[in-house]
This record gives sequence, structure tokens and C-alpha cells, in this order.
Amino acid sequence: MGMTGVSSSQVPLPAVISGGTTPGVERSSPIAEGVAQIERRSSETIQAAARTIDSFVRDMGRSLDFRVDSSSGKQIVRVSNPETGEVFRQIPNEEAVQIARSLNYLQSVLVSIKA
Repeated sequence: MGMTGVSSSQVPLPAVISGGTTPGVERSSPIAEGVAQIERRSSETIQAAARTIDSFVRDMGRSLDFRVDSSSGKQIVRVSNPETGEVFRQIPNEEAVQIARSLNYLQSVLVSIKA
């Protein structure tokens, strides 16, 4: 579905952020520049917070790992011992990740059967 006939006030923000062609909004417009500046500040703030959290966790003798499970697409956070690799806590837990993987698989099977 194209963007034909949509005014710039109705264009979703991601269209502006992605630099795509947005009717009524040029790539170098003040709106696009403002959005880019907010993104940079947000990214810097998130990175600073991540460094602070990482430093705090390491001072406690722990390691904090953020990742995305490739099968389920779920974000996973693990707290572990950096020396032994022992996982103290995982959010969501492994059982929840397995359920999400199974649901994704079942959904793909159902789509294949319908097709």
C-alpha cells in the first residue's frame, strides 16, 4: 500500500526517521533533523546507561548479557559468573524461550498448511 494521497501530517514517524521519501517532508527538513538529533541523544543515553549498569554488575563479580534469540526473536537478558559462565538468572527463563520457539514453529506450520 503506497503513500499516495497522504498528507505529511499523517506520515508515520518511522518514514521520516528512515529517510524514505515522505510527501511534504524533505530529508534535510527541520523535522527530519530534529528526529535525527533525538535519536542520537537517545542512543547516547542508552549507551551511557548500559555502561553504568555493566560497570555496576561487574563490580559485583557478575556479567550481564543482552541478546536476541534467533529462533524466537525474543530479547534475553542473562546474569552470569564471568569466570565460570554459570548463569544465575535469565529473563525470560529458558522454558519461556522454548515455548516461544515452539509457537513460532507451529505458526509457520499452520501457514504452510493453509498455503
